[in-house]
Amino acid sequence: MKKASIYYHGTRHFSRYACNARRRTLLLASSCILAGTYVLLLSFSPRFSTLNAIVTHTPSIVEATASDVTKADDSIIIEKLGLSLPLGPKEADLKKGAWLRYGDRSNPEIGGNTVIAGHRFEIGWTPWQTKKRSPFYKLNLVTKGDIVKIIYAGKLHSYRVSKTYHVAATETWIEDNSAEPKLTIYSCDLGGADKGRIVVEALPVEIKE
Repeated sequence: MKKASIYYHGTRHFSRYACNARRRTLLLASSCILAGTYVLLLSFSPRFSTLNAIVTHTPSIVEATASDVTKADDSIIIEKLGLSLPLGPKEADLKKGAWLRYGDRSNPEIGGNTVIAGHRFEIGWTPWQTKKRSPFYKLNLVTKGDIVKIIYAGKLHSYRVSKTYHVAATETWIEDNSAEPKLTIYSCDLGGADKGRIVVEALPVEIKE
């Protein structure tokens, strides 16, 4: 009887241990599935039109006129994407908007090749944060003829897209200065910086408001 009792209690203990192990395995598997699904959601969140567009100014600035911008901060506005971003002269400005590169050499006021860079995709903790960190995610949707506006030094400058193309990461000539004024916007490929860059070029245009 004693041996039978030991066997019974041992079997019951093993069964309870096996049951707990199955629960832990199931919990771990469920957690992995949920985490994977959430990461997938974060990865695709910049595509969702249901999330708020990245507008960092009042909505009227997205359709800015000359009278709106006298006291406005430097910005880049792509109306087709519902996008309005702060524009800064330092790489650190990429964290909150777009980077005006070589601004002392060329900008909308003095002419030349105004070069603007921004993040294409950077994951955040939430879908909204991911979308905010990926302002140029849909830059590929910009096409010839679209309008881009730059607010710079309290003035509004409008450009019409002349061409879009893709270059290798090593093709830094896109940042070269030019004799004629133009705008060059670029961002990394969705596959990463080493996969190349998407480039949008635009020429100044006068738009009557």
